[in-house]
Amino acid sequence: MNPNFLSSSSFLLVLLSALLVFDELPQCQSFFDGYTSCSNNFSCGPKITNIDFPFFGGEARPPSCGHPDLKLNCESGKPTISIKGVKYNVLELKQETHDLKIARADFSDGICNPKFGNTDLDLKLFEFPPLPVSTDITLFYNCSSDAEYIIPGVVKFNCGDDEDGLISLEAESGNGVCNSNVTVRVPFGIGDWISYSKTRVEEALKEGFHVKYKVDFRACDDCRGSKGVCGNDLSSNQPTCYCQNDKAPVGIRRTCPLGSVSESEGPPQQAGNFDPSFVYLRISALVLNFENRTWYCLLYVCFLLVYLL
Repeated sequence: MNPNFLSSSSFLLVLLSALLVFDELPQCQSFFDGYTSCSNNFSCGPKITNIDFPFFGGEARPPSCGHPDLKLNCESGKPTISIKGVKYNVLELKQETHDLKIARADFSDGICNPKFGNTDLDLKLFEFPPLPVSTDITLFYNCSSDAEYIIPGVVKFNCGDDEDGLISLEAESGNGVCNSNVTVRVPFGIGDWISYSKTRVEEALKEGFHVKYKVDFRACDDCRGSKGVCGNDLSSNQPTCYCQNDKAPVGIRRTCPLGSVSESEGPPQQAGNFDPSFVYLRISALVLNFENRTWYCLLYVCFLLVYLL
């Protein structure tokens, strides 16, 4: 038997064994498996379930799975979201229409103790529905006795200890007769609410309002079409696509490349038959998929030299 053939075959077997070992190394390193992690959905309470991109949050979905300003929290079974420093209860989330219904958390127990500033949305990320379904009102606190005659369009309310407040549909400033004020969003038609009582105003605030969230959904559709999972590249804050066989950070990617499906779906290797083309394809896949390609390029060259000789 040709000793060169034995030598080449032995080298190829050693090389194959080394590749199988190296293939497992990235799994032992601090590599984020976006495909697995972002395949998990967020659920909290009976209404907010199976939420995926562009949201993240909870133990199931880390930050790389969604937009950094769309983090969901689950507090005692109640979903919440913080937008520009204001915490809201999430009442509805319809991903098919990109609709979010929220209500300020600090007004859950009444309007006398606001904890946050004005309701202010990032208009690059959110927009109000095209039809007028909500409007702004301003709440004034610790007002003087004549404030209701100075500030236009107001309804008076009391928070105890002679602390009078005002609700206005028109004014945004207290004109120096009130110590503080906060602008909030309420369902359209608040005029019907405030004509009754402070209690009805509080009910309107608990009812919440609708907003539309907007991200690059076309990129996510392309990703899902290639059997990938949508996520977010933290370095660029852009949508990316996680694929099943990712072995290193991917940066921004719109779709999964061909051949990124599970290796178990590929043609099986018959036991006892050593096929050098398998090693060739194995090395090629590693060189293309790994971020640290130096060692695999060297192995690739060595294999070609031995195989061709």
